[in-house]
Amino acid sequence: MMHALALLRAFIPSITSILLIADLIAPQRLKILCRDRRLLLGFAAAAAVVLYPSALGLVPLDLYSIGFAPVAPLILATVAACLADRHPRFSCAVLVILIAFDLHLLGGANLWDYVVDPFVGVIGLVWAAFRALSAIIEVRSAIEPWPQPD
Repeated sequence: MMHALALLRAFIPSITSILLIADLIAPQRLKILCRDRRLLLGFAAAAAVVLYPSALGLVPLDLYSIGFAPVAPLILATVAACLADRHPRFSCAVLVILIAFDLHLLGGANLWDYVVDPFVGVIGLVWAAFRALSAIIEVRSAIEPWPQPD
């Protein structure tokens, strides 16, 4: 059992990664996250933007250390509870993250290590950039139609 947990920690750095991978490989009718995948990716991108510069000491406020505080699960649970009505699958994903953290399944002592990792952070940022670019292109095409060839 300990070897399986060590392998899990080595290859899957966060519970969010596990959930996104499971959502990708699940059959179409069993999609785990469905529409809440976008919310989870956006949440991962925002967490990466906020937490990684803080962890590297690039900003004066150390938000990463809040993950060690006992109030961190309460903060995350409050966010999930506020979104539970409109995004129940996202809230269930947060519940899975909190349970894994409470059971120390990944061996980390910081809650944010269960929420986001560099891999899912980069994927979230690329996804957010792609969404922003496609929104800009859509708005521009609505305002100025592309020139038609003569």
